[in-house]
Amino acid sequence: MADVTIRPKPNGPYLIEGPVEIYDTAGNKIPTDDRPKIALCRCGASSNKPFCDGTHSKIGFQAAESINPDSRIRYGSIHAAQVYLRCISNRAARRASV
Repeated sequence: MADVTIRPKPNGPYLIEGPVEIYDTAGNKIPTDDRPKIALCRCGASSNKPFCDGTHSKIGFQAAESINPDSRIRYGSIHAAQVYLRCISNRAARRASV
C-alpha cells in the first residue's frame, strides 16, 4: 500500500499527500488523480467543500493548538480523518434535506 500523509496546516486545511479516493455524499468518486496534494477544508466555510478554497484566512479561522486527548477516547480506533470526512458528509446530507 502506498504511503498517505495527512497534516493539518496552522489555522488552515488538512493537507493530504499520497494516493487517496474521495467520494461525495452520493457515493460518486471525486476526481483527484491530477492532484499531488489535496487540501481539505477544516474551517467549514469553503464554497468548494470538501476542498479548501482559502476562506479560512478571510474569516480568521483559529484551529486548536494541539490534539484533544479526549478525542482518542471518544472515537476509539477511528482515524481522525475518517471522523472529519464523516462530519462533512453528515453536514452536507443535513443541508440537502432542508
